[in-house]
Amino acid sequence: KRKGTARGELVPSEVSDLLGEANMFFAFSELDKARERLLEAIRLCPASPDAYHTLGLIYEEDSEPAKALEFYIIAAHLTPRDPDQWRRLAEMSRAQQKQTQAIYCLNRALKTKVSPELLWEKQVLLVETGQPKKAIETLTLLLKKLPSDAQDKRTEACKELARLYHQFGQAKAALTTLEEWWAQRKGELTDADLDAVNILAECYINSTLAAKCLTLIEQVREAFKGAEPIDLSVKHGMSLFLLGRNDEAEASLERLWALPLDDYGDLWLDVADTHIKVAGNIKVAGSVTPETDGEKAEWHWARAHHLLGKLVTLDEYDKPGVWQRQGSCEQKMAKLGGDPEVSKERMEASVVLFEKVRAAVPGNREACLALGDLYLELGDKERILEASKAGLIKEKDMRPPRAPRTPKEPREKRDKVEVSKERSQRETLVRARVREERKAETAAQMEALAVALRSVYQRAGLKFELGHLEAFLLLIKPILPTMYTVPRKRWKSGGKPVDEEGDEEGGAPRRTRAPPTPRHSADTDRTPPRR
Repeated sequence: KRKGTARGELVPSEVSDLLGEANMFFAFSELDKARERLLEAIRLCPASPDAYHTLGLIYEEDSEPAKALEFYIIAAHLTPRDPDQWRRLAEMSRAQQKQTQAIYCLNRALKTKVSPELLWEKQVLLVETGQPKKAIETLTLLLKKLPSDAQDKRTEACKELARLYHQFGQAKAALTTLEEWWAQRKGELTDADLDAVNILAECYINSTLAAKCLTLIEQVREAFKGAEPIDLSVKHGMSLFLLGRNDEAEASLERLWALPLDDYGDLWLDVADTHIKVAGNIKVAGSVTPETDGEKAEWHWARAHHLLGKLVTLDEYDKPGVWQRQGSCEQKMAKLGGDPEVSKERMEASVVLFEKVRAAVPGNREACLALGDLYLELGDKERILEASKAGLIKEKDMRPPRAPRTPKEPREKRDKVEVSKERSQRETLVRARVREERKAETAAQMEALAVALRSVYQRAGLKFELGHLEAFLLLIKPILPTMYTVPRKRWKSGGKPVDEEGDEEGGAPRRTRAPPTPRHSADTDRTPPRR
């Protein structure tokens, strides 16, 4: 493979003179003359990186960054072991929206020197180009290369890695990454660590590990002497709700209720989602104490509905996602409510909300399914027909329930020997009946054949008496014996022929082989063998 001439190595004197003149013209801003000298130098020595690099400077000075980048890349290939040059080319490529080329430049730089800075820039580019799997691999390598004292960089890398894992649906891997970061963290907590702590607490809540979330927030409170961020205070209350400690959770959320709704609406929505989650986990049907569990579930649905009603007053949250949550709360409270009139009003309110969602997001699956259930529960025939035409209700849901099947009587246990005897007797009777049927069928066929033959004989005799010989032959020829109808003769061991129908004494035919025909008779001259 042809290698370039590194800077400082000897080049032909003519090329050195051309490069010197080009640099002088470039210094005096005579770019055209400098470009001519450099092109001539490249013609004489194509492997000289200085000529390409200077050409890149000229095009960059002439406001042509794309051409400058091309010549810089050629120069970098002629001097490949320069990681700083490759990193600068990656920055230029990214500035020109050439992310793939920027990743290539960073890979060339990483072949020479693996540094955390280069790995971080590479994972950013991989995320921008839609390659999260490779970005995860790059961040994993970055965490191995980071020194132990680089706490801030490790925190940022773990946050980004957890975010990518969560994007891939690997919640467990994201949780493990942040737990390892929390275990390896040294020194006092800083403001930069709070973002990662908040993500870890959110992962605990999503994984229903509320006790671990409480422990984490208590440690943060000790570090900050009770002045933790509002996000962690809200997650503390959410964890208490998940553990069933509602009074403590309400006390922990007093700080949030005192803050303006416009600035902290996302936290209100998180609390409402927690109420919906807790209410959905309470199983009223089949519970030991259905009344108590029903009251708990209804309280959580009512709290979620109240918070969502506050959020809808803001334009930012007056959207189909919040309407759908409101409709679910109304529908669940209607099922749990005791008063039929109140339940019907809540169902009607739920129908209005879900219709609003379906109008804003046509084909929304959850809204369509909920509307079908609500129409069936309300029993409105016109709405049921409209819903069935729109595909919200399936035909099987409109059919009346089937009557329960009567259980079959258990079979008596019988001895296996008796069962096998009865089966063999049935099979014997069936075989005997089949034989009798075959005999009767054969007899009927033989009788029909005899009648037909008698008719043919009578007609043939009449033709013969009248002297119509041709007609006689036409009638009699089909029933004359042939070589296929006359029984063949077989040979006994003594050499006498025997009919197939019987032996000499009229017995059963003997299955004896005919004597073999000799190859050569005594009268036939043999051909002498060849020698």
